Amino acid sequence: MSLYPLVTKIKPQVIGIFWITDTSLMDIPRHFGELDYLLDGLLTGYIKRKQEMESIPTSEPKNFFVTESFGFPFFVAHLESKGNNLKEDVDQLMQLVSGLKTQRKEIWIVGPKDLEEIKYLKKNFKNYSFSHLSSLDN
Repeated sequence: MSLYPLVTKIKPQVIGIFWITDTSLMDIPRHFGELDYLLDGLLTGYIKRKQEMESIPTSEPKNFFVTESFGFPFFVAHLESKGNNLKEDVDQLMQLVSGLKTQRKEIWIVGPKDLEEIKYLKKNFKNYSFSHLSSLDN
């Protein structure tokens, strides 16, 4: 069994991941390590910069990180499910996704299965294929 099951499942047609948690990135939510691995350490770098810049580090309720995977842009969009403007946040993140130069349209969702954000994504962004990775949450 792999230390990072998500890493072993990633495939070339995946453009990115929506990672929905109930905590801030500063709290190192579940799946942090494997998503940081996929992003070549961008999450760790973000937290380190926040800690250096702020006496009490806080993170935004939404974040967007981009790297490359299989020679194409690959993103991780982090959303705190406790945010007040979730639909607005999702819309803003999807605008960033649509600006990526790629033909790939598969997006994975990591987080609780019954969140409104998941329903909203699937309903409002039909030109993308969304898959919830519930097996990772066991």
